[in-house]
Amino acid sequence: MTAVRITAALVASDRPLPVGRAAPGIDIWIADPDDPSRRLPDGARGEIVIAGPQVAPGYLLPAAPTTSDDGQGPFFALADGRRAYRTGDLGSIDPADGLLYCAGRLDRQIKLHGYRIELEEIEAHLRAMPGVADAAVVTIDRDGRPDHLVAIVVGTSAGSTVLPASGRGLTAHVRASLAERLPDYALPRIVRRVPALPLTANGKLDRRALRELAA
Repeated sequence: MTAVRITAALVASDRPLPVGRAAPGIDIWIADPDDPSRRLPDGARGEIVIAGPQVAPGYLLPAAPTTSDDGQGPFFALADGRRAYRTGDLGSIDPADGLLYCAGRLDRQIKLHGYRIELEEIEAHLRAMPGVADAAVVTIDRDGRPDHLVAIVVGTSAGSTVLPASGRGLTAHVRASLAERLPDYALPRIVRRVPALPLTANGKLDRRALRELAA
């Protein structure tokens, strides 16, 4: 539903590659996650919503076709009768050129002490740190709400930077590095080092096991 020509200039830029622009007949906008029909201005981050004739009525499940034109779930109806779909992806539209960028999944965005935090952004900064081969971030809840963040990191044997083995030294080292790029409220309170991130039988990150490591 989107397309963009990837040029050498785009590849050479420091920005992630764009998703592109909407195809003819497709309407794509960045919406308020709490109100998918409310469009946010270009440059703002929110949920990517798609509308147009290409949007299906719903998912076909074994029991019955499901649709959410009643406002529940990803599919909903616009005032003009068109079907719209909430992608669940976080994104933004560049006001300079109208290109759409995807910044990860909304279900990995949390609200911590009044601040919206994107866990994938923190993980990306962790992986960019010298001495870090891989990383994941999980939330620790208290009274049913996110209370603080824990980073799980895998060290690398390549390069000259060696991560502290564990404990306060590791946490202080990682927090100091992240503080150069992230605000204080997005810094993990605790950092744990593991030989490898746990995976499910399908090879995906096992987030339940990660929470056990973080506890």
